[in-house]
Amino acid sequence: MLSLSERLRQRKIIKSGDAKDCYFFARDVEGADIKRLEEAVIKSGDAAYCYEFACDIKGADIKALQEAVIKSGNAKYCYYFARNIAGADTKALEEAVIKSGDAEYCYYFAINVAGEDIKALQEVVIKSGDAAYCYLFARDVEGADIKALEKAVIKSGDAGDCYEFARNIAGADIKALEKAVIKSGDAEYCYYFAKNIIWADKKVLADAMAKSGDSEYCIKAVLNLKLYDYEKLLDFVGLLDVIIKNSSNAELKEFIDELGRCNSEKVEEIIKIIKDKLEAKYQRREETLAQNADTSEQLEK
Repeated sequence: MLSLSERLRQRKIIKSGDAKDCYFFARDVEGADIKRLEEAVIKSGDAAYCYEFACDIKGADIKALQEAVIKSGNAKYCYYFARNIAGADTKALEEAVIKSGDAEYCYYFAINVAGEDIKALQEVVIKSGDAAYCYLFARDVEGADIKALEKAVIKSGDAGDCYEFARNIAGADIKALEKAVIKSGDAEYCYYFAKNIIWADKKVLADAMAKSGDSEYCIKAVLNLKLYDYEKLLDFVGLLDVIIKNSSNAELKEFIDELGRCNSEKVEEIIKIIKDKLEAKYQRREETLAQNADTSEQLEK
């Protein structure tokens, strides 16, 4: 039985329509009027507290609370309700999640709720264009259409997800994913693709790294992919050009020192190429400075 102060407080909370206060009063106060508090929570349309009410309040009307969650269109709490509430209508909740167009909770629904409609959930994920969830769906959902999801990942142009797809999905089209990574111009994932994907074309990926102008990953490519071991060393001179152009003197020194520790007949050849290019670079700089000085003298005259 509620005290007078509790009855007055309950009346005030219900009148306010605050779902959070209604939930906590129902949960924490013995003798609370569960039905009236529940009605206020449902009327508020707050999906989070409709779900919490269904979870924690003994005697809650699961069907009515579920209808409120579905009506809210909140994919997160439709998923939570389907997964965690005994007696929930998972089919109706699944339809609400699909209708929401939320790729994240379509993915979670597919992996965690029994009796799910994989095809319909997958269509939402693909339509969303979210490469991360297309990849995760392909990786984790039994019966997923790998080719359709792969196509969506490639279309997104996201280098990271193309790389993860190539590395972790059986039957992935390595060449198509490699082309997408190269097209992105992302030197980091060109490097990791070349390093970790067995059938990767290191030459083409090295060219893409060089084109990006990213000296950090050009250095990593030469050192860690052992490109200096290849017969056609000149194929990778583009990487050296970027390293020389965009690296500091300290970075160049460290790179040459690292090369010197590599066990390969080609190392000396690479170091010679670098030194020749550096000499040519400094010579051009001196010529430019001399030309500028001559121009300045002429202007002063």
